[in-house]
Amino acid sequence: MENNNKTAEELGDDKKNFTLNDFLYVLLKYKKQILIVTISLTVISAFIAFFVLDPIFHSNSIVKASEKSSGLEKLLSGGGLLDIGEFGELAGAGAGANELALFEQIVNSRTCVENFIIKFNLLEEFNYKYMYDCIKYVREEVFDITRNKLSNTMTIGVYYKDPQIAKQMVEFLIDHLNKTYTDLNVLNAKNNREFLEKRYKEAMVVLNKTEDSMKVFQDKYGVSPELKVKAALQTQMQLEATVISEEVKLDMLKKILSSDQPEIKEQENKISSLRNKLQDMKTMPIDESELALNGAPEIIMGYLRLQRELEIQNKILTTLIPLFEQARLQEKKDTPSLLIIDYPNVPDKKAKPKRLIIIGASGFLGFVSVYIYFFFYVFIYSRIRNVRRQVSESIS
Repeated sequence: MENNNKTAEELGDDKKNFTLNDFLYVLLKYKKQILIVTISLTVISAFIAFFVLDPIFHSNSIVKASEKSSGLEKLLSGGGLLDIGEFGELAGAGAGANELALFEQIVNSRTCVENFIIKFNLLEEFNYKYMYDCIKYVREEVFDITRNKLSNTMTIGVYYKDPQIAKQMVEFLIDHLNKTYTDLNVLNAKNNREFLEKRYKEAMVVLNKTEDSMKVFQDKYGVSPELKVKAALQTQMQLEATVISEEVKLDMLKKILSSDQPEIKEQENKISSLRNKLQDMKTMPIDESELALNGAPEIIMGYLRLQRELEIQNKILTTLIPLFEQARLQEKKDTPSLLIIDYPNVPDKKAKPKRLIIIGASGFLGFVSVYIYFFFYVFIYSRIRNVRRQVSESIS
């Protein structure tokens, strides 16, 4: 033993760079010890893997939403707004990805995990004192939630030592997800129905007021004031043309007859009378005569505005009515909201632990650890001993 120590000290003394021979020297010199430790750790890990660790089974199920959504985007894309462009398609875009994210949030929610732990008595089984720690462990080690965006599906899996209970755990998660998602849809539909009902009543009030205003307006100016103004305008144009024609006739008479002739006086009186009528049409308020034109633009503009408002309110109402009816039906809907593509199974083959990997990793780590120890002993610890010895000799 003294010879071995001496050799180690001589090797470690003044050693600054390590070579391949140094590594081989440690391996060959301490091969027996390294082999014993490596085999021992491998045997221990094999015993633990086969006789201590429980086999863990994996049960899963694949689910998909039975419809795009129950929100306003569902109502908008459901055919109620076919005449307003692509708005319905835009409202439903990306709904699948959002639902998958919602599914994952529901399954990983604190309420779901707590009920899961209480249902299967996992707090005591996993030996946790606090619910917070057990929830974290279940989310990380027991649940196996994956999303497939391409097919718009989600896989819900559970790792557990009993395959039958693992299947029951997956069934519990699916039931909880379906119930929660259905409740959310119903609540969302209720909110949509209340919103649409309020908007429908508001639209009815505005429509009634607009209809009353149109009735008062038509009682005052006629059923179709624009036609009345058009007729008055045509009469005015005809009257102006008549005045011009009579003036031409007067000019011709003046060339033939003297100015004091009764025919000229009669023609002048006729033209004056026509001009007075024309002036009355231009200055008299339109509500005093059917042929008056004073204020006609304002009346026509007011009529057109009322007519436009009436059309807008009717359009809003015809849009809201199908949405409102769909929201009422959606609120009463109680059918399942999930499609189960692959039902939970009772696994017949364990998913973990991977025994061969555990045994191989333990043996490798044991070999590396004991080799590093002897290498440190030969080239590092020996050098430290030499330094201490030189210091003690110099002091003495």
